[in-house]
Amino acid sequence: MTVLVVLDFSGTLSLDTVRFAAPDRITAELRDAGLWSLGIDSAALFWERVIRPSWPRGSTTTTGYLTVLSDAVADVLRMRRDDVARETIERCVGAFAVRYFAGSTIAPQWRACLKRLAVHDDTAVVIATDHYAEATAHISAELATLGITSAPVAGGAAQERPVAVANSADLGCHKTSARYWQAVARALGRHQLSRVVLIDDFGANEAAGDTYADPARVARRHASASTVLSEVFAVDPDVYPFTLPPDASADDIQRMVDDAERFTMTVLSRPPGPQAER
Repeated sequence: MTVLVVLDFSGTLSLDTVRFAAPDRITAELRDAGLWSLGIDSAALFWERVIRPSWPRGSTTTTGYLTVLSDAVADVLRMRRDDVARETIERCVGAFAVRYFAGSTIAPQWRACLKRLAVHDDTAVVIATDHYAEATAHISAELATLGITSAPVAGGAAQERPVAVANSADLGCHKTSARYWQAVARALGRHQLSRVVLIDDFGANEAAGDTYADPARVARRHASASTVLSEVFAVDPDVYPFTLPPDASADDIQRMVDDAERFTMTVLSRPPGPQAER
């Protein structure tokens, strides 16, 4: 029997990803990449007119960040009657993308925990994310720096690697969908699951002021995740909400990671039976 351990990426394993979205940081990045001078000259405009309209396509197709965001930027500039060459747009979006993914690193506090989970007997580890197509290779590269091999769930052979990467862009649907988790189940193949552990911030660690981090929305995501995992795997998940305190220090993060690992190891040590939620 195998325990499935599911780790969210953005906001859980990768904290710099959400810090990138902070208003001051986004403004600086838009300026540095040249998008500000093209006309994407406010953080609000970037979120409302570039990211939100393009997110459904970017996060459920293999089109990729560069093309999806370049298309969205071109649409905004066209509506403003600004005639900007496509190559100029792509150059600026490309510079922005490089900075974005360079900042999407696995927090150092998680490294030892991930290494231990990757070699733990009778454990299948999945990093689950709603993300752009480029994130799959990026996450695998991040794991490789820790000496952890991985495989994409979309490749169908995840059971042959210690860690599987489940990206919505590869699977064509988001984590809220049963179809997403059915793909994970198929990739795990021969594994018969006795328990499921989910470690996720559910959006709670997003940048201050982001409506995505609204407590009511976070609670809905939490409930939805528990429901869909129960439906697909026929096991009620043991859930650890990875919610950091405001202005969390490096020590705060380490304490949370240590607590999440203790929670997980406690579940792994239990015989099959009733599940508990933190």
